[in-house]
Amino acid sequence: MIDFRYHLVSIIAVFLALAVGIVVGTTALNGPIADNLQGSISSLSANKRQLQGEVSDLRGTVGRDNDFTTLIAGTVLKGELTGQRVLVVSTPEADQGTRDTVRKNLTIAGATVIGQVRLRPDLFDPAKSAIVDGVVAQVLPSEVTIPAGSSSERAAATLATALVRRTGSTVTAAQSQKMIGGFQGAGLLDIDSDGVPPTATLVLMLTGPAPGGKPTDLKARNAAALALVQAFDARVGIVLAGPVTALDPGGLLGALRDDSVLAQRVSTVDSVDTPRGQVAAVLALHQQTKDGVGSYGDGRGAQGPAPSPLP
Repeated sequence: MIDFRYHLVSIIAVFLALAVGIVVGTTALNGPIADNLQGSISSLSANKRQLQGEVSDLRGTVGRDNDFTTLIAGTVLKGELTGQRVLVVSTPEADQGTRDTVRKNLTIAGATVIGQVRLRPDLFDPAKSAIVDGVVAQVLPSEVTIPAGSSSERAAATLATALVRRTGSTVTAAQSQKMIGGFQGAGLLDIDSDGVPPTATLVLMLTGPAPGGKPTDLKARNAAALALVQAFDARVGIVLAGPVTALDPGGLLGALRDDSVLAQRVSTVDSVDTPRGQVAAVLALHQQTKDGVGSYGDGRGAQGPAPSPLP
């Protein structure tokens, strides 16, 4: 009869056999596995160093390109906008540093920047449509007629009427300032000056990366912004410029390039956060004075880096 001691010895023997097998197997495989792992690590390290070198070279190339563009900007842009009066409009996402640099380039090109308008998020927010409607009803002169439409379209028409006086317009400078002041007082926009004379001959509108939010909300905001672009375009030449990330889903630049009608009338630049794009934006404004239009930059839908031929 098999007793408990026999069972205990059998179990111990089984575990000893397993332990010996693990030790023997590990000893046999440890060398090849360790060698393979070490080889993979060495290969990955070499690839990493190579990629780091390539990135460093590319950064150096981009830096030199930017330096060269900045160096020749004065020669390329000189006189391209002589006599033009440019209104600079920026959406809430636009970068302030880019706006400042573009303004310098406009001055180099001979343009007069008559004002800078910074649009605020509430102007494009569908939830704030009642506020926008109230401002429009309050500031629009009784003798001025704007097209019927949505809240954003009526606001766009009112703002464009206040900021850009069309030939034959009966709106006075005082009425324009009152209209602008109404939007400013309601927190819908900011003005970087004491006033903006409604005498612009060109509009440069700057935007930024696609903002976060629900696709439906972004679509509504872009529709409101494009209504303003269209209202400006009905009066003067306009260029919409932003970084390449403004072409991402929900970005204003992408929304305009996807609009088959506006894209044939409004010029766009998708690299305005670079010196090359900032020069291209000014040249695109010059092209607008000749009734030309184009899409420039590096991203989706761009025809080339800048209008061609260059001056």
